[in-house]
This record gives sequence, C-alpha cells and structure tokens, in this order.
Amino acid sequence: MGTEGGLSDQLRQHLRGVVASVAASPVIPSRYRWLLYRLVGARTRGSWISPGCWIDSPNLVVGERSFLNLQCFIDTSARVHIGADCALGPRVCIITSQHEIGPGSRRAGALRPQPVSVEDGCWIGAAATVLPGVTIGAGAVVAAGAVVVHDVAPDTLVAGVPARLVRALETAAPAADPLGEVAIEP
Repeated sequence: MGTEGGLSDQLRQHLRGVVASVAASPVIPSRYRWLLYRLVGARTRGSWISPGCWIDSPNLVVGERSFLNLQCFIDTSARVHIGADCALGPRVCIITSQHEIGPGSRRAGALRPQPVSVEDGCWIGAAATVLPGVTIGAGAVVAAGAVVVHDVAPDTLVAGVPARLVRALETAAPAADPLGEVAIEP
C-alpha cells in the first residue's frame, strides 16, 4: 500500500468517497457542488452538476457550460472527458471499466479500464449508457435509453440497444443558447 503525503491510498480513496457522497446530496447548493468535486480532483469548474451525481476521482474533466442532470453515474476507473456545452440527461451512466472473462470459478476476471470521451456540444438522453473506450463525436445526440458500444460520429443521432445510426444532423450553429435559462456558476 503506497503513501502520498502521509495518507495511504486506501484512506485517500475512502475520503474521496465520503466527499463524493456529500457532494451528491441535494442539500448542497448546485453552485457550490463543483468545489467539493474539486477536492477529489475532478475538474468541473464552469459546469452545472445536479444532485445525485457520483464523481469520486481526478479522472474526470467536464467542460465549461456543460450540464449533468440528476443521478448521473460516471465510473472514473479511466479518464472521462466531457467537452464544453454538453448536456447529460437524468441517470446517464458512463462506464470506463470492464472485466476480462475469467475461469469458471470467477467469471469476472482482470479489470480492463478504458477512457471515454464526449466531445463538445453533445446531448446524451436520459438513462443512456456509454461503455468503455467510446468516443462520442462533437454535436452528436444519443437517444434516451441507448447503450453506446462503439464510437459515435460527429453530428449524428444514435438510438437503440446497441446504439445505431438513426440519421445525420445539421451542423449549423444554433441561433440562441438552448440552456440560457440555466445560470452556470463558476
């Protein structure tokens, strides 16, 4: 067990979990939540993170003006990058770890973490799941309930289980800020 600054890795992990639990509480005002996430090393400044989101690692970067709705789960076993101006619906699940298939005595074998990237301007609908190693291209939309197992091209709409291309989307910039009514605190 390694030590860094006098704290064991196990204790440091436990403390990150405690801070993540407090930060996820609806009692904490959203405009201050990012400060608690910063204590665990996540970079979330300038984004809006709703109650119930679980973030407990420095492996997360959330871009400016991005919005994480209620109860998002982000597995940070590997790096997760969420670009600027993204919107994640309620209960979106981003998974960065999977297991090798082990022997019959224990099928969940060795852990294999892989990063996930959500590029600028994406919208991920409610209860969608993004699996390890996936990149969601800029301006893409993932429909509610979809399970994303492969990369998603920029400016496309995907839906289903597993997620499949529905159609290409226009690439013109919107005339107005669709989240203009939401105040993002620094």
